[in-house]
Amino acid sequence: GSGLRGLMFDHAAAALAPNTVFGGNPVGANCVLMMADELKAQDLFIKNAYDNGLGIGLFDVTTGAQTNGAPDMPLVQGIRSKYCGLGPRPGVGRLGSGVNILTADGASVSDCIDYRSSNGFILDFGGYAEAQVSNILSREAQHDPAYAADFSHLSGVGIYIGSLNCTITNAKVNFPQNSGVHFSVWSQRNRLVNCTVFAGNREGFVVYGGANDLDNCHADNCGLAFPGQCDAFSVRGTSVNDTSNISIANPRASGSTHRYGVAADESGGPVTGTISGMAIVDGPAGAFHIDGTGLDLIGRHGDAFVVSRIISRLGNDLSVDGYLIPAALGTYADDTAAGAAGVPVNALYWNSTEDAMWQRTTGGPPGAGVAPGAVSALTAGTATSTTQPLSWTAPGTGTGPITYAVDVRPTGGSTWTRVATAVSGVAYTVTDLTAATAYDYRI
Repeated sequence: GSGLRGLMFDHAAAALAPNTVFGGNPVGANCVLMMADELKAQDLFIKNAYDNGLGIGLFDVTTGAQTNGAPDMPLVQGIRSKYCGLGPRPGVGRLGSGVNILTADGASVSDCIDYRSSNGFILDFGGYAEAQVSNILSREAQHDPAYAADFSHLSGVGIYIGSLNCTITNAKVNFPQNSGVHFSVWSQRNRLVNCTVFAGNREGFVVYGGANDLDNCHADNCGLAFPGQCDAFSVRGTSVNDTSNISIANPRASGSTHRYGVAADESGGPVTGTISGMAIVDGPAGAFHIDGTGLDLIGRHGDAFVVSRIISRLGNDLSVDGYLIPAALGTYADDTAAGAAGVPVNALYWNSTEDAMWQRTTGGPPGAGVAPGAVSALTAGTATSTTQPLSWTAPGTGTGPITYAVDVRPTGGSTWTRVATAVSGVAYTVTDLTAATAYDYRI
């Protein structure tokens, strides 16, 4: 339960020779390193760290070997850090952060602010389980100038998540020089809730790993340095580790400099998961771009998806507002009927003006709804003097629930009379007929 409180540290990184601490282990270049169980670091101000401002991990002081899962249950509150990660790690460049949960288990981190470090906050892959992180702000994370054109180098990221079973709530990333939040290929079962990335140079959120959840996250004005090239939410497959069971609930994407609101890319490996809830996303190139993946869109228009356009080339079926749309058709959506002009013939799209799924028909304007085909096998059962039972076989095509109308006229007559509407089944008994009279029926 001991620790540090109310202190200021200036690591003076410019005066440190690289790779000289802890037997050559660059982790030793942390300004403050917490290695014992249940330590507390509260209300510290840390600047100019060679590597991390505050590192939480257990290392052998001679060899630098790390012990994953230790220390246990450290408490970090009210850390203010700036200009950390100034020194390059040998062979990998500047990757230090304001606060880094290196190998710790059960860490609690809250109410921290970082300014202009190489990374704002890191939950490292050595940090095993159950870290709770809340109320953090990363401002202007700095990309390593030695890797100026290489944004696969993960300096300049506001929050890097490489951990297992962690929860991050109420996080804000402003003006990162790389992506705002990055889930690594090793990350598993982490949950990010109520996070906003504002005015980033590249993607708002980059998602790899397995069973990671994002809930109520907002990418606002991202892709500033690369207009039209970076997506607000980018879910990526990789051959190193499957990107699977990803859940993105209630995402928001705003601004005009990113490309797609949510994009899934399987060029490096498979992607599976769901996008659900109140999705308010858009992008100059479209709201969604899901190319050949198992990422499903699930929700209801109006109280779920508010989009301008969906471009979907799913390898599986798509469910929108209760309509099951066969993947073979390809699916598109647009907020106006006029937008259907760019939809291929016979493809489906969402018309928000009509609040319905429409189909682009051959040689003409879109038709309201995806009309069912004709019924078949219309059969008359045993009649009475005033009733006639009817049954039929449902059509093989049509989107959504199908209801039926029943019309009748005397044989040879010219006028049909509708005797039933919204019949939900495939049978109906016509009543109030005239005895000894022949009738025609249609469904």
